[in-house]
Amino acid sequence: MSDLLTEYFGSRGIEEALMILSSIEAFCIGEDGEGRINCRGFSALRPFLEFLKGQPPKYGKGYFFVIETTEQGDRRIGVHCKMPRVAMKQLASLCRNVVLTTGTMSPIDSFLHELGLPFSHVLINEHVIQPGQAVAGVWCVAANNVVLNSNLKLRGRREYKRGIGYTLWNAAQKVPDGLLVFFASYSTRDEAIQSWEEPWANGERLYNHINKVKKIFVEPRLNHECDDVVRNFRAEVDSGRGAILLAVLRGKISEGIDFKDGYARCVMIVGIPFGNSRELHTALRMKALDLHWNSHDSLSSDIWLRHEAMRALNQGIGRGIRHSGDWTYFTLLDERLSLKEQQQNISAWVRASLSTYKDFSSGFKALEDFFRDKSARVEAEGNVEMTAPSHLQEEIEENYRGECTEEEEGNLGWTPTPKRLKLGRAE
Repeated sequence: MSDLLTEYFGSRGIEEALMILSSIEAFCIGEDGEGRINCRGFSALRPFLEFLKGQPPKYGKGYFFVIETTEQGDRRIGVHCKMPRVAMKQLASLCRNVVLTTGTMSPIDSFLHELGLPFSHVLINEHVIQPGQAVAGVWCVAANNVVLNSNLKLRGRREYKRGIGYTLWNAAQKVPDGLLVFFASYSTRDEAIQSWEEPWANGERLYNHINKVKKIFVEPRLNHECDDVVRNFRAEVDSGRGAILLAVLRGKISEGIDFKDGYARCVMIVGIPFGNSRELHTALRMKALDLHWNSHDSLSSDIWLRHEAMRALNQGIGRGIRHSGDWTYFTLLDERLSLKEQQQNISAWVRASLSTYKDFSSGFKALEDFFRDKSARVEAEGNVEMTAPSHLQEEIEENYRGECTEEEEGNLGWTPTPKRLKLGRAE
């Protein structure tokens, strides 16, 4: 029954869903007002029916009726609005003016399009920092010569996960103080850590080598456990030893915690955080968009999914610069971010100093130069402003891919020239 109700509600609008639910309620109660059957579950539908009756018919396709089963086996009934324009238009009808302010909207065009309101004025301020305080690089190849691409086909490979670890190990030796690493999901982060903990032939582990350079902290899945982890991470940085925090985009650490100054001298982004199209609420959102796709005022679900991923990525990047005197190097570990259609959705203040490195040696040298220059200027002048490196905006070759080379056990080095192998189009 729940599948039928969800389908009717999602594809045929409020009117038919209301008729179905009203019929169920009438059958349960009976003509004499006495319950014919045990309808305690359906009694919860009444507030939803009243809510639906007040909705304009044209908004019907924006709502979904969902019956979920919790881990405890209970039934949870909900009405979900998956079209922001529905709520915004109703809100705007009660106001003379709507002022929307936020720190991270990029990509802004699709964001405003989703809201469905004609914003006559859009103001995007420049960042408070000066050129050179935020420098970014897209690294296309890892320290073990493996191409950095976290699409579904490649991210499960052992060589890729080890490559992230080798790259982090090399970077940690050059980055002072704190190093934030944001993965696209908890599963990719946890699988990478598991790979680093696998012993080599000599019994040593890559995880231990990284941990010796800077102590590793891991963001927990439960939000209420994050405070202790962040507190311990900051204490380790304050001690002068430095630390690494392995976090997740869209997690609490990427969106709600301040990492100013030495707590984030380098922010490393691993992959692109595309949403799981099979997750219930993401699937409903995409279905709502596809139902409206033929109209001129709706995004396609594919564009929405890509833009939501870039907003989450930009949110993570924003952890690294917290005031006008702050400075950070941003390392984006995914070759897909070298493409123009992806870079145009990165926040403008990062894009201004963004370079692309097709081999590990050039990317690593840029990171070294950044911190060497910063250290020298602080020692000589005590200021934080630097000259940005030369801009190397180059689009990666269409069919360029690096070969996953067989790494030597216990080897933490890297090979300078990747081989080329066509593995198909990146997702």
